[in-house]
Amino acid sequence: MMTLGFAGFILMEKFIESPVKKPLLIFFSGILFGLTMATHLNGIILVSSAFFLLIWTRNFLAIPLYGLGALLAFMVYFYDYTGLSYFELWYLQFSNAPYLDSLTAGLVWLKPVFNLITEHIRYFHNPRIIFFSIFMIVTIIIGFKFLYKNYTNLMRFSILITIITGMVAMHKAVHYLLINIPYFIILIVLTFKSLYEKQLNSLAIDSEKKQTSAQFLLLGLCIVFISISTYYNILLAMEKFNSEENHNLTEKYTDSGTREMNIVAPMTFIFNEITEFKSIQGDLSYYELQKLDPSIKGPGLLRKAETFDISLMMISKYYHEPLGISEYEIHDTIGQFHVLDKNDELLVFKRLQ
Repeated sequence: MMTLGFAGFILMEKFIESPVKKPLLIFFSGILFGLTMATHLNGIILVSSAFFLLIWTRNFLAIPLYGLGALLAFMVYFYDYTGLSYFELWYLQFSNAPYLDSLTAGLVWLKPVFNLITEHIRYFHNPRIIFFSIFMIVTIIIGFKFLYKNYTNLMRFSILITIITGMVAMHKAVHYLLINIPYFIILIVLTFKSLYEKQLNSLAIDSEKKQTSAQFLLLGLCIVFISISTYYNILLAMEKFNSEENHNLTEKYTDSGTREMNIVAPMTFIFNEITEFKSIQGDLSYYELQKLDPSIKGPGLLRKAETFDISLMMISKYYHEPLGISEYEIHDTIGQFHVLDKNDELLVFKRLQ
């Protein structure tokens, strides 16, 4: 999606900057942007950003051709829909997706406004992203005047993506920054390049001494960011999924014949136990289902599991409180399930035979 979007932006910039407007450039740009939305519906952020870039640059006559290309490419999304029932099912799934659960709170039409007001939360969500955000924001502020003057459309497009992401993305999860990251990285590199070549003239940084100070500041922030990122990457590598531990849990809580069992387990349990069971549902799925059906809590959770013919449930500690099962203890019996084990990591239910 991001590659298609960047390719679409390059074609659009060529069209905008060309003294002789070439309709094919903007049409194929629309095709590429439309494919981003066909790849993932979040591509609407890129499609709409490109649309507003055309308005910002006063290329009003190009909008219909761009829109046609984007629409034709997006239709690929529906290539396997052979009847109206498919569209009805898609709409039912989309309108009931947990992604949209926050729309139920307050006025829907004000949601984009509130989203944008609180968008800073995404950039300061946790220490891993905070250090990058500080490095990125300071770098772009220092280079803003130079970047806007010399890379005007790139800056405008980046600003539009940032604003529209803030308005459209319903939650403040960090992974939505992936749409913005390529453009942030390019702007950071261009700022460093301009400092190295002594071209920067921004925020009164108009002397060699001030540019050298800016270089040291940004280099220091870059080193801090890389160091912190390396630290967290090492932690992640050390805490990677251990398939042997998962297999030990299978042996501990099940007897023979597991291949006919449907179970609930942490998402990481698929490594490498997915072949050992008939099906594995992630415990996260019940947390998401609860947003649509509040009765999936405590005994209601276990009743819901029965409808999926679940034989064993291993629920991560993170979901004990939200799912209303934190008070259960070993040997408790709730409906058709009894508590087999409880420890610092899991609460385990086994269905009575």
